[in-house]
Amino acid sequence: MSRAPLFVRCAWRAFLLVAVALLLALGGPGRVQAQTVSTCNPALQAGTAPSDYRDYCWLDFSGYNDGTARGAGQSFRFDLPDGTRISLKVVVDSLSGVGNNETAVTAVGVPSWSDSAFGNKAFMGIPGQPVLYNAKNASSARVNLTNIVVTPPTGGTANYSIIVADGESSNAGETLVFNTNGNDWTRVAQIRNGTSNTFPTQSITNGGQTVTLTGVSGTVGSNIYRSDGNPTTIRATIDGGGLQGVIIGVRYASISVVSQFNGSRSNPADQLAYSLRTGTGTTLVSGATSGTTLTGFAPAVMPTVAASYPFQVVQSMAPGSIGTLASYTTSLTCVNANTSSTTPLPVNQAVNTYTFSSLKYGDSIACTFTSTPIPGSVGGTVYSDANRNGAQDAAESGTGVSGLYVKLVPNPAGTCTGPAKQVATVTAATGAFNFPSVPGGDYCLVLDTNNTLSDITPTLPTGWIGIQNGSGSVPISVAGGTNPEPPQYFGLFNGSRLTGSVFADLGTGGGIANDGARQASEAGIAGLTVRALSGGTMVASAVTAGDGSFTLWLPAGTGTLAIGPAQVPAGQIASGGSAGTTGGTFTRPNLVFTPVAGQQYTGVAIGFVASPEFAPNGTQSALPGTAVFYPHTFDAGSGGQVAFSVSAAAQPAISGWTSIIYRDTNCSATLENTEPVLSAAISVNAGDQVCLIVKQFVPAGAPLGAQNTLTVTAQFTFTNATPALAATVTVTDFTTVGEPVALVLQKRVSNVTRGGGLATHVNATPGDVLLYTLIAQNQGSSPVTTLAIHDSTAAFTTFVDAACPGVLPPGVTACSVSSQPAAGTAGGVRWTFTGALPAGAQLSVTYQVRLDQ
Repeated sequence: MSRAPLFVRCAWRAFLLVAVALLLALGGPGRVQAQTVSTCNPALQAGTAPSDYRDYCWLDFSGYNDGTARGAGQSFRFDLPDGTRISLKVVVDSLSGVGNNETAVTAVGVPSWSDSAFGNKAFMGIPGQPVLYNAKNASSARVNLTNIVVTPPTGGTANYSIIVADGESSNAGETLVFNTNGNDWTRVAQIRNGTSNTFPTQSITNGGQTVTLTGVSGTVGSNIYRSDGNPTTIRATIDGGGLQGVIIGVRYASISVVSQFNGSRSNPADQLAYSLRTGTGTTLVSGATSGTTLTGFAPAVMPTVAASYPFQVVQSMAPGSIGTLASYTTSLTCVNANTSSTTPLPVNQAVNTYTFSSLKYGDSIACTFTSTPIPGSVGGTVYSDANRNGAQDAAESGTGVSGLYVKLVPNPAGTCTGPAKQVATVTAATGAFNFPSVPGGDYCLVLDTNNTLSDITPTLPTGWIGIQNGSGSVPISVAGGTNPEPPQYFGLFNGSRLTGSVFADLGTGGGIANDGARQASEAGIAGLTVRALSGGTMVASAVTAGDGSFTLWLPAGTGTLAIGPAQVPAGQIASGGSAGTTGGTFTRPNLVFTPVAGQQYTGVAIGFVASPEFAPNGTQSALPGTAVFYPHTFDAGSGGQVAFSVSAAAQPAISGWTSIIYRDTNCSATLENTEPVLSAAISVNAGDQVCLIVKQFVPAGAPLGAQNTLTVTAQFTFTNATPALAATVTVTDFTTVGEPVALVLQKRVSNVTRGGGLATHVNATPGDVLLYTLIAQNQGSSPVTTLAIHDSTAAFTTFVDAACPGVLPPGVTACSVSSQPAAGTAGGVRWTFTGALPAGAQLSVTYQVRLDQ
């Protein structure tokens, strides 16, 4: 009957199935013919197929070329999942219904037809193109598989079975004939096509080496036949009333393995790995347990294993586990879905590795390792705590030190009392130790470098410091019974530990300023990076805590180190420091010493003080024979003495420029009659301010445009510093001969939150409230009218409020804040005055801001 295109055709189909291993096929004499490389695959789902459907490995004929096959023949190589290789040649003879230039056979996927058993009702999801199929309605062809060679992996021998089946549906008027030069055909399965129990008529002749299937009407199922004995030639004759096909494969065995825990894990971090391997150690498939569940893990499955070579099922501890296989008793049980098989199987065998010498064809074996924690066991790990966090991380293993032991010491009434009852050797590489059977009671686990039962004093290995259970002794209570105790840990660090602090060396609270030794009242400096350098290489670093403290872990073998800050804090000077217990040398700001592994060093201190500050610079104009006044503020960063001096440079170089430095005792920026000339050094403490006014006389004969630059120098000497420590800061005052500027505006600031007087600048932290004071002074000879003062909030601050002066000078009748930003925002502030500011008078306005968080 005529057929529609592939997958929409109406009648009969047949499958031929062979699971084989691949090898290079030879062409004509004396030359090697190119091979088409493919594989074989089991079905993804069984449907109405037998339960051992994964043992059927169907050859994928993707790449089939009808012209080549009908000529000299097409060589194929099939690489199987387990490393087996099959080679063969496909030769196709067209018997009828196909011309010389027409295609006789093509390779298609399953299902090859909408009403076939394969792919629709059974053996669903076979990858590739396993069906060799009539290309033309009502034609016949003979498919010859010759030169079949099966080469298993190393360690095996070639014993295999070829399987064949109807790849479509043998309907009335169609036949399939299978021939083999191997053992007689045996029907191994019948697969129903849905609920129908109809199958083609079977006839076995030629002593069993020929099977003829004659199609019948209805919804037809498929028979599967096997030929053992390593056949090298298989022939399938396809006679399609419409279209027909065969599916061919090789029948091997399947095997899976999985692990599970019984009851609990010895350690919560423990996981089991399981795998299938060849006899020579090559891993075929693997898997692992995960999470906290004990059973139900995905098995490692090899659906097509060449049955004739040795392989192993293996269990091991997965990476990251704390326990070892010695922490568990393990039993292995395997079951075979092929109940008629004589393959020996392990049942409750106490092994972590089992070798199958070979499988029988059709075996479908599932193996399960069951691991039970050893009852009453006490174990744990002595590990290298590389990150010093007091807990064993997945990447941390043993110390690598041989000769370490853990002793089980009785602990009645909370006191470790010798002698020890048991000694466990610590494995150097993993750090594991284990007491397999411990009676219930209270004990101490004692880490030691000997296995003498009478010595119960903890001893750490030379060059190591204890981190987790750092004393080397930990109390435990053993309940006894069937479950192991939680694992215990000793975390060690190979190197030394240095603790110290970075502080403000200001002598606050009665301490001594600048001496490099921290007194209890001196505050720490937080957030500063301290590092240890070996040459130019950083080997350790830490950030100071809120109290200025830091801890450096110094690895063994680094040699001489320089310990110091990674950077000097802005506006700070290193004042000195203390070497603590290191025995090293402190040269500010670094400590230099050579650590000894296993030692703990304390008392290291690094002191900083604020740099002195001097401001502002000044610029004024004045007529010949008059004087101008320059106010300045010196801020002492720490305790010490400050001496002031002045030098001048005139342009042109005329005489008569003179200057005097006065002490502005009330910091009013206005020289008063009672304020003295400053001639001697002044002693100051941290945070003190010294206010100055420099009076500059302009020569009576100075020409207009003449200039004089004063450099005012503050020479500051820090008290108590060893070696001596000094700092120099300067300001400049620039005077030009000419008409003076009538109105001069000065700006000062104070920290309301911390307290303190007006200054040119203050220290502040986020959240502090700052008060800005703007001072307007009329230095002219006549009143100033139409007076207004304007300023803006600084970056990183927000506006709080603004105010006019509490008392207005004579002549100024009113003040108002004419514009200001909303509270909590930023912007400009403007004060407007009515009246006139008299000559020589001054007034001040204020506003507050908050420093952003």
